Amino acid sequence: MFLREVDVLLRFNHTGIVRFFDAWKDDCAFLYIQMELCQSTLSEWLSANSLRDPSRMIHWFKQIVSAVLYIHEHARIYRDLKPSNILFKNEDHLKVSDLGIVSDRTVMKDDMGQEVITELTLGKGTEMYMAPEQMGWEDYTTKVDIFALGLIFTELSIAMTSDQAKKQPESQEVVHISL
Repeated sequence: MFLREVDVLLRFNHTGIVRFFDAWKDDCAFLYIQMELCQSTLSEWLSANSLRDPSRMIHWFKQIVSAVLYIHEHARIYRDLKPSNILFKNEDHLKVSDLGIVSDRTVMKDDMGQEVITELTLGKGTEMYMAPEQMGWEDYTTKVDIFALGLIFTELSIAMTSDQAKKQPESQEVVHISL
């Protein structure tokens, strides 16, 4: 998985994706990856801050969307988009990280002419942020990343994280309605 991440990072050059510098193995076959240093995660920020400035949240969300769009434009699906994989370079610059399960988009058309992924990769990602088709026996497209973006937008918009909502059944309904 780490070699896959190195391969993906070598190909990507976007201000919203953590930069890769070097990778090497030691004598014990441990792989080391040297990447851009970032301060903290969006997940940590969301947990610590209940007051949200709407213009700042929109600014951050646009940065995340830009990085995901770049990944999609390079025929890839992120598949594990979540606040803990979004890092702060500084207090106003976010970067997507942890590209270990990014998938190639092997695209075919179904009977309805819709694009589908031919490689079945069931259950890759973090369940709380996975689209239903990503958890099931269905082929899926970049739309699974759009689903995760919707959840992240919801978390940026309200003062509750997905983990907190999961523990409060009445809030799960609000999250699903807001999508």
